Amino acid sequence: MSNYTHDPDTLDPVLSGLAAGGVAALFAAAVAIPLKSPDEVLANSVSITVVSLLIGLATGGLWRRLRATSRATTSYWIAVGSAWFIAMIAVTIIDQAVVRDLVPYATPVATVIFLTVGLLTPPFSQLHVPAWTAAIPVVAAAALGLGLI
Repeated sequence: MSNYTHDPDTLDPVLSGLAAGGVAALFAAAVAIPLKSPDEVLANSVSITVVSLLIGLATGGLWRRLRATSRATTSYWIAVGSAWFIAMIAVTIIDQAVVRDLVPYATPVATVIFLTVGLLTPPFSQLHVPAWTAAIPVVAAAALGLGLI
């Protein structure tokens, strides 16, 4: 068992992950500005935003499932770290087979996304805020992503 107690007034974990994905997109887009994109069509601020939001949704779903388990935090970080590792393997394969020079671009961007989403999702899910507030970082990330393209 765990010490977890559900509080219905806190932000849903999936929305927390989405909000964390929005914050991560803002950070990752900023990190990507000085980097040379290997393919402006595939690797740009919009794709960073979309990927970040999707990772946020997945991480929120993961936290929703794990938060009440006895080893929630440990299991969560093992899963997030494993997902980052798998993403790095995929980036390396894509770099070798399809898009050259993807590794130097995608590695810092992905690391920022996974760290930010990983760190922010659990505490965001403890916030006592209306559900619509999760849209604020998502809208800001979408605006920045589109603006930087």
